[in-house]
Amino acid sequence: MRKQMKHVVVSILYADVVNYTMISTTLAPERMVELLNGLFGRFDEASEMPVADCQAWTGRTHNRYS
Repeated sequence: MRKQMKHVVVSILYADVVNYTMISTTLAPERMVELLNGLFGRFDEASEMPVADCQAWTGRTHNRYS
C-alpha cells in the first residue's frame, strides 16, 4: 500500500489555450506534444517564483471580460 503524502500548500491551475482546436488539428501530434510540454513547463517554472513575480509574468494580456 502507498504511503499518503500531506501537502501544506497546493495550487490548481486552470488554463485555456486560445484556438486550441484549430492548432491541434493543423499541427502534427508530435509538434502538439512539444508545444504543450513547453507551455506547461513554463507554468512549472512560474510556480516556483515568488507571488509578485508570477503576477508580473502572467500580466493582463488577455481578458475577455473587460
